[in-house]
Amino acid sequence: MRHNKKTKFIEYFIWAPFLLLILITPGGFEFMFKTIVGAILVFGIIVVMAILKKKKVQSGLNKIEEEYLKNPNNLNKYIELGYASLNAREYE
Repeated sequence: MRHNKKTKFIEYFIWAPFLLLILITPGGFEFMFKTIVGAILVFGIIVVMAILKKKKVQSGLNKIEEEYLKNPNNLNKYIELGYASLNAREYE
């Protein structure tokens, strides 16, 4: 995003009341600290969930590959096995 005078003005227009509320309100800094910690926790939980989902998908693909390398005759069976392990309904 380019920063020109208009965007700087909008940025100040948004942040100034928030900062004034923090400074004026008793316990404003405590509120700000709790908000920042809460945002970091929520972001961390989202990242952990994404990592776990990626591992789940990768393990399903590995399962397909292992079974297919053991006996490559029936590919449809292994694809169904992989969909079952990935719970493919989430991706439809």
